[in-house]
Amino acid sequence: MLKYPLSERRFRSLLFVPGNRHDRIRKAWSSGADAIILDLEDSVPESEKPAARTIIRKVLKNPVIEGPMILLRINPLSTSLWRKDLDESLGESIGAIVVPKCDSSDGIRELESILETQESRCGLVAGSTALFLLIETARGLLEAAKLAQASERVAALVFGGEDYCLDMEITRTADGAELSYARSHVALSARAYGCLAIDTIYADFTDTEGVTRDSEAAKRAGFSGKLAVHPSQVKVINSVFAPTDQELTEARRVVEAFRDAEGRGQGVIALEGRMIDRPIAERARRLLKSCGVTL
Repeated sequence: MLKYPLSERRFRSLLFVPGNRHDRIRKAWSSGADAIILDLEDSVPESEKPAARTIIRKVLKNPVIEGPMILLRINPLSTSLWRKDLDESLGESIGAIVVPKCDSSDGIRELESILETQESRCGLVAGSTALFLLIETARGLLEAAKLAQASERVAALVFGGEDYCLDMEITRTADGAELSYARSHVALSARAYGCLAIDTIYADFTDTEGVTRDSEAAKRAGFSGKLAVHPSQVKVINSVFAPTDQELTEARRVVEAFRDAEGRGQGVIALEGRMIDRPIAERARRLLKSCGVTL
C-alpha cells in the first residue's frame, strides 16, 4: 500500500520535457506517458531558467483535468534556484515536485516547510503536492531509506543512473550491469517504506531494443515505472510495465482458485502442478487491481 494517495494512478512512463520548450510541452500531452516531468534543472541552460518558469506558468494557467499527471523538476536544494522555481511555477496542475540529487533528510524537511507556505499562497489543499526524490549520488544511495521516510509527502524514489555513474566515476554501459546494485537498493528502499520505485532513463532514444531490455531489467529489480527522455520511448516502456493478456488471464485463474480454496478451509492449493499460497494469490490480486479489475 502506497503511503501517499497515488495508488489510483499508473506510473509506467514519466517523460521529461525541457521547461523552456513550449512546443515540446504541448506535444508531450499526446505522447501516451502516464506522467510528464516539466524540467527546470539539467535540460534548461542557466540563462533560460527564468523564461522556463514563465512558460510553465502560462502553459499550466488553467488546471489540467485529464491526461498525464504533471510533475515539476526543480533545481537542487543545494542551490538558490529551487525557491524561485516554486515561487513562480507551482500551481494547481502540478501533482508532484521532482527533487534532484537528494542526499539529506534535512533538505527534504526544509522543502516540505516551504511547500506548505506555497500551497497556502496558491490556494491549494495543504499537503496535496507529492514529492518524487531523485537518488543520483553515492551518498543519496546510502541515505535512500531515510529519504523515503523524511516526509509523508514522499511518494516515490527515482533512480538517476547518469548522475550516479558520474559521481561514482564509472561508465554507463548498454547492458547496465554497473547499475545492478544501485537499482536494487533504490527499489528495495522505496518498497520498504510504501513508495513508488521509478527507474532511470535510457539515454539512446533511437535504440528500441536497448530501452526494452533496460526496462525489463528494471521491472525485474522491482521498479513500477521508468523515466523517458523522448516520446518514442513511451510506448515501449508502457508495454514492458503493463501486464500481458496472458498474465491477466493467469492472475484471474489464481485469484479465483485460491478464493474457492479458502472457502473450503485450505490455505495452499495446487493449480496445474504449481503451488498457490497467499503471497502468490495476493500478487495476482494486486496485478488485477492495478488494471482496474476486481473479482
